[in-house]
Amino acid sequence: MLNWDDISREYQSEIENFQMLNTPDERNVRAFLQNCALELHERQTAVTRLYFDQEDKLVGFFSLHNDLVKVSPSLILEHRWNLITEGLTHFPAIKLHYLGVDARYRKQGVGKYLMEEVRSIAKEISNYSGCNFITVEALHSSLTFYRDRGFKLKDSTAEFHNMLFSLEALDNPTLEATPLISKQKIQEIRDKVMSVIEQSNLTYAQVAATSGLDEIVIEQMEFGTDVDVETLASVCQSLGIRFL
Repeated sequence: MLNWDDISREYQSEIENFQMLNTPDERNVRAFLQNCALELHERQTAVTRLYFDQEDKLVGFFSLHNDLVKVSPSLILEHRWNLITEGLTHFPAIKLHYLGVDARYRKQGVGKYLMEEVRSIAKEISNYSGCNFITVEALHSSLTFYRDRGFKLKDSTAEFHNMLFSLEALDNPTLEATPLISKQKIQEIRDKVMSVIEQSNLTYAQVAATSGLDEIVIEQMEFGTDVDVETLASVCQSLGIRFL
């Protein structure tokens, strides 16, 4: 069980001592916490919670703010989200602006705990003000973390993977990620992907780098191994192929 408090100047020394790995993605997260989070919190632009262990050591944090996300009808259909599609293109959301776990406290369930807290807050907000999603701009290094926790890929850029978590899934645990797409259609898309890769003289390593996936996943696609729809969508996005 972790304790939390809102970010404040009282915790400046703990924040300065917060450690992340020495990678561009993680340095960015640490820089936000140390240089931006407090000011945004004081201005009520993005609220930041700090989480402490039983010894009052700062082990993690996250920042949230309101969002409005454009969701295509095809994505709604793909994931069976119970949303009105006629006349609506944008839906209310809570944005997970940043989430970080101190490098010294990883593999102890802290990230999972923080994510449950984020879900709980978003669900509570949805009881008073319309809210359909939690959104996040996932860094390449955190793509798997969010996928494993039910976030679905919306689109990708060179820097981020834009992902969504439907709050509907909290009320309907049986809501699966299995899309309403036939196996034949999936095979057609996979064949098109492999054709584009071949015609463009791309290596699997290049495709993996732009899609945020492991190279072995791209190799498995060639040899007919079953591929999940989210993976296929990621590759299509990176190659500029229309998914549906």
